[in-house]
Amino acid sequence: MKVISPVVVCVAVASLVTPIRAEAVKGEIHDRVRSFFNRVFDDDLSPGYNVVFRYKGSTVCAWKCEQGTIYYPDSSCKCVCRKNYALQFNTRCQRAYWSSWSSWTKCLRSSWGGLQRRERVCKAGGQSSPGSCNGRGSMARTCTRVTKEYKVRKNLRDLSDEEFHDVLQAMTRFKEDTSKKGYRNIISWHGYPGRCPWYHNIKEHKDNHCSWHHHPMFQPWHRMITVQLELGLSRYLKNKTLGIPYWDWTEHATDLPYLIRDAKIYDPVLKKYVINPFYRNFIRMVYSVKMYNQRSPSYSGILMDRYILKGTIRAMMCHDYFNYDEQQSAIPHDQIHDCFCIVKKIMGEDVCDFGMPTVEYAAWDPAFMIHHSSMDRLYVIRRELEEIHGVADWTKSRVIGQYVKAKGNARDIAKAFDWPLSPFCNSSMNPESETGKKGIWTMHNAYYNEQLFGYKYDKYDFGNNYKWADLKKDFERNVVRRNFWNDDYHVTKLGALNIANSRDLPVVSGCTVKYSNPTWNITIKWN
Repeated sequence: MKVISPVVVCVAVASLVTPIRAEAVKGEIHDRVRSFFNRVFDDDLSPGYNVVFRYKGSTVCAWKCEQGTIYYPDSSCKCVCRKNYALQFNTRCQRAYWSSWSSWTKCLRSSWGGLQRRERVCKAGGQSSPGSCNGRGSMARTCTRVTKEYKVRKNLRDLSDEEFHDVLQAMTRFKEDTSKKGYRNIISWHGYPGRCPWYHNIKEHKDNHCSWHHHPMFQPWHRMITVQLELGLSRYLKNKTLGIPYWDWTEHATDLPYLIRDAKIYDPVLKKYVINPFYRNFIRMVYSVKMYNQRSPSYSGILMDRYILKGTIRAMMCHDYFNYDEQQSAIPHDQIHDCFCIVKKIMGEDVCDFGMPTVEYAAWDPAFMIHHSSMDRLYVIRRELEEIHGVADWTKSRVIGQYVKAKGNARDIAKAFDWPLSPFCNSSMNPESETGKKGIWTMHNAYYNEQLFGYKYDKYDFGNNYKWADLKKDFERNVVRRNFWNDDYHVTKLGALNIANSRDLPVVSGCTVKYSNPTWNITIKWN
C-alpha cells in the first residue's frame, strides 16, 4: 500500500551559522540573524519548525516563543502552547475556549441502541482551533432499545475448537455465495475491477476503485467493508454471536497464525485436514490462466523488533487525528500488507502483482478481512481511550480541521466527514440494511460501532506483554496529564516513541529489512 511520503524534520547544522554574530535585542534575535536563518533554511524546514543555534553558551531557537519551546535532536525547534491555548503565527499563544453544546441530533435508529450526538467546537479569536481545548468536544448516547445480541470479535488464536470449525465451514460457504451478499461481490468493492467510476476525477482513484487510503475516510471505509463481510459470513455461522476473528500482529509469535498460513488446515471437530478457505482465492482469468491471490510473506519483517507494536502504541498516543491516522495507516496497516507478499521475480514476472501489497487485489486475499478486523480494533480502542478519559472530540472541526491543516483543503478531504461512503450508500449495490441505512454510511456516524453495527471486541490487550492497563496508563501520562499537546515524543512502557523509531524506516520492495532505534530525546523550555 505504497502511498505515503513521510513527514521529515530536516536537520539544521549549527556550525553553518557560527560566522554570523548574534546579538540579543530586548529578548529577540537580531533581524540579521533571523533573516539568515529564514533565507538558508526556509525551503528545507517543515512548516511550523525553525532552526537552533548556540548563543553565549545557550541553545537558542530562531523563534521567540511566547509560552514554550521544543528543541529536537536534529537542531530544529518549534513553539508550543499549553492546553487551552492556540498557537498563532508559529510563535504566539491565544486563549482557546469551547463553544456552547449543540442540540442532540435526531435518533439514528438501530437494533443496538441507535445513536444521538451533540457537539461543540474549540475556538480561538472567534475562529475554529481544532485540538487546542482540553476536555470533551463530542458526546453520544443511545436512543432505542437493544433488540439484537452483539457479535464478539475474538483473537483468532483464542478460538475454541467449535468456533474454529464454525469459522472454517462458514467461510467456505460464504465464498461459494454468488449473490450480492456473497464474498466475491463485497471484496470487489475495494480495488479490482473498479466499481466506483464516480471517483474517477480524484487523483488516487483513476482506476475507479472504491476504497480510501491515507485519507480521513480510510478507517471508516474499511470499517464498513469489514462489517459487510461480517454480515455475509454470519449468514453461514452457526454461532450468530461470533464476529470476524482478528489477527493481533503485535504479538511475538514464531509464524503466521494457523488460520491463514497453510493451504490445508486441520479441522478439530471433523478431525481431518480440509481445504483452508482463508488461504487461497480465485480472482480472474488472465490469458486463459486462472489467477489466484499471491503470497510470499516475510514474518521477520512483520515482527521487526516489536516495530508493529511500537507503531500501534504511538498511534494510540497521538492527540492530532491526522498524526494518528498517518501512523496507523503506515505502521501497522501498510507494513502488514507489504510484508505479506515480498516481490520476487519468477521468469521475470513479479509474483505479488495479485497480492496484498496492491490496492487492486489486496481484498481478494482472504487474510484481508482478518487483518482489517484487527485494524478496526485500533479504531475502537482509540475511541474508548478518549471516552473514558473525557477527551472525546469526534467532530468535523477537530478531525477534518487537523487533516486540512496537514494536507490541504481538497474537496474530498474538506467534505470527508459527511461524505457518503460508496458503495455502501448505493442501494443498487448494497443489499444490507445494517450498512445501507441512510446516514449510517458516513465517517461521522460510522465511528460508533457498538450502537450502529452491533459488534464488540473480546479484549484490548496488545501482544504478549502490553495489556489494556498499560495502554491506559501510557495514555494518561502522555495525553491527559501533560499540560500541552504534542505528538512528536511519547514516553511509554515500550520506551520513547517517535516517528523515527515507530514509522519511518528504510525499506526494500515494500517490506522492512532494516531497523534502527535512534536516541531521540526532546527538550521543552517554558517561559
